[in-house]
Amino acid sequence: MYDTILLVLEDIATPEQTLLYSDGFKLLEEIGSDAHTEELLTIIGLQDGISDNTILISRIHDCLYYALKDVIQQYEIIISDEIDIPVMIALLRTISNIENYSIPGIINDILEQDLSNEEMLANLVELMTEYKEDEVFDYILSYSDAGIDAMKAIIDSRIQYDRLEEVDDPQLPSKLDRLKKIIFKYNPVVYESIRGQGFRVGTSLDILLDYVISHEVIDDLNTVEFGRNLFFVVAFSDVSDNEVKKVLLDLIDNSSDDIYELERIKGPVMSLYNELYSNIEV
Repeated sequence: MYDTILLVLEDIATPEQTLLYSDGFKLLEEIGSDAHTEELLTIIGLQDGISDNTILISRIHDCLYYALKDVIQQYEIIISDEIDIPVMIALLRTISNIENYSIPGIINDILEQDLSNEEMLANLVELMTEYKEDEVFDYILSYSDAGIDAMKAIIDSRIQYDRLEEVDDPQLPSKLDRLKKIIFKYNPVVYESIRGQGFRVGTSLDILLDYVISHEVIDDLNTVEFGRNLFFVVAFSDVSDNEVKKVLLDLIDNSSDDIYELERIKGPVMSLYNELYSNIEV
């Protein structure tokens, strides 16, 4: 549908207008937005009935403007009515591509600064687009704490993902894949702790358990989180794939004398095991 509107623009708009609107519509398409789709279809349908190209271009402009604004507001960002389309494109491109930025540590540094939410967002736009912070800031009226927290969670997952280092282990590719899935889905607290101590993937389980137990890393977690974090320790260690289930169940059985608590731990743990190790012969 957006391709059709761009074909219309090529016939009636200047090259500069076509390029601008093309960027905007393609960005909406990339992020999977169908904002104002019906209105665009109506405009396309009325093309032959509108003899004044200026009116047609104006309607396409307004449609893109409000589509971009609506999507930006879905990210809990309130913007000024004075903002123009190029700045909205830069803002939306920034917020929708946080996860894909090549150096997440730089984004993390910005998010850790003593700045307002709006200043942080403007700084991110400067980092990821051609716009300067002061060219964007005045248009950002507010940005929610929830939005900042969501970005921090995304960047934290990216940083943890990127820190998984390779070792000389024939099972490494599958091991890393499973660890990354656990990190992205559950963000286990034990990971940051053991990585902060310099432990590498494939470290002896005995060494990891000695550290985790002596430092009470997972002692205060609820039943479900305790099980998932223990699962991560075993998956991170030198335990072979076909021994993970047995080792994990033995550790759980030895973690409590309460049979009901043990069952509450085992349920989510075995569900996760079956999800990640379904092709392993035990």
